[in-house]
Amino acid sequence: MTHRKTVAFAIASVLAFGGTLGAISVPALAEDSATLQSELDAANSQLTEIGYQLAASQEELNNTVVQLNDTNAKIDQLNSDIAEKQSELAAAQDTLSKRVSANYKTGGVSVLSLVLDSTSFEDLFERVYYADKVAESDAETINTVKTLQSELEAQQSELEDQKSQQEALVDQQSAQTQSLQSQVADQQAYVNGLSDEVKAAVQAEADAQAQAAQEAAASAAASAGQNAEAAIESTQNNASQADTGASDNGGSSDNGGSSNTNANTNTSTNTNNSSNTNTSSNTNTNNGGSSNNSSNNTSKNTSKNTSSNSNSSSNKNSSSSNTSSNTSSSGLTSAQRSAILSAAYSAIGVPYVYGGASFSGFDCSGLTMYCYAQAGISLPHSAGAQTDYFTSESLSQAQAGDLIWYSGHVGIYVGNNTILHAPYPGTYVRTEKVWSGYYMVGTYR
Repeated sequence: MTHRKTVAFAIASVLAFGGTLGAISVPALAEDSATLQSELDAANSQLTEIGYQLAASQEELNNTVVQLNDTNAKIDQLNSDIAEKQSELAAAQDTLSKRVSANYKTGGVSVLSLVLDSTSFEDLFERVYYADKVAESDAETINTVKTLQSELEAQQSELEDQKSQQEALVDQQSAQTQSLQSQVADQQAYVNGLSDEVKAAVQAEADAQAQAAQEAAASAAASAGQNAEAAIESTQNNASQADTGASDNGGSSDNGGSSNTNANTNTSTNTNNSSNTNTSSNTNTNNGGSSNNSSNNTSKNTSKNTSSNSNSSSNKNSSSSNTSSNTSSSGLTSAQRSAILSAAYSAIGVPYVYGGASFSGFDCSGLTMYCYAQAGISLPHSAGAQTDYFTSESLSQAQAGDLIWYSGHVGIYVGNNTILHAPYPGTYVRTEKVWSGYYMVGTYR
């Protein structure tokens, strides 16, 4: 009896400390990683901002290069026109020179010969008029050619000046782009370093927390063992004292004059669309000083559980009607829009590459140029220059396949307030919700 009580008490003590062990809290050591994560988020935000600045700078450079190419084409055409007019001028001068030479050799056409050779007054008038017209025509032809040649040369000079300015702008924008590229690279390196620091800090804190948990568990287990031993020792002492007291009163006996009856009834009813009834009765009668002559233990447990669950769902959609009307004029057919969108979605995941217009890499205007080319439409490789081919409309009027412009940036509207675009260096072609700040939404004319 004493042994059972001792063991029961010891087990109760260990269980009590076990509950305490389960409640031990591990100290939170996440401040360092949280701070680093905050710095990493800020660094990523700054990287995104610089990235868009770089993409805008590259698009400005694209636009200037397009203008420079256009200027060079005009200069080439003017050079061709000037060469043609120079040939016409040379031919007119040659004709006039031959006529002057012939007149010099024959003595020319004198007024006397015109009078003497004329058969009538009308014939004389016609001869004089013809001679004047020939001279006048020769002079007019030469003057016209000279004037046109001068105009072309003036245009050529103006275009050459424009070309020089555009070349200087290209150099300036190229330097700006290179500077931004360097900033992006530095910021990306900083972000990568912070990311590694965050990972290391999180791992260190996880290790520290695990170590603290192990130490706390060991300490709690040691305390539980000590308390259990103390409890066992105390129980044994109490039991020993009780046995000694019983032996001191060994002359007396209990022949039924003492009755110990223990009755325990537990009735529980739980109703939650169910009923559970538990009734237990325990009667223990002890007659005699040291023996148990009668024991009656009766336990009755009745449980009834009734559960009813009914779930009725009715969904009826009698009619659905979606009518869309767009009154904005557009030069795109449904087949062309389909071709543009198919090309755009197939480009998702392709990296941003400045000047790119293929699946090796796209920049923003290279992507729109490529997608529209799949629909048989030729656009320049410049976000700014592409606006010349589109009619402005509101975002609510936009259809999938139209374009949307930000400062130095362009993307394809794919519907549902979503843009598909090549954002900036270091990113990939992707879709995202249209954000504020766009300055034009356009449909192809």
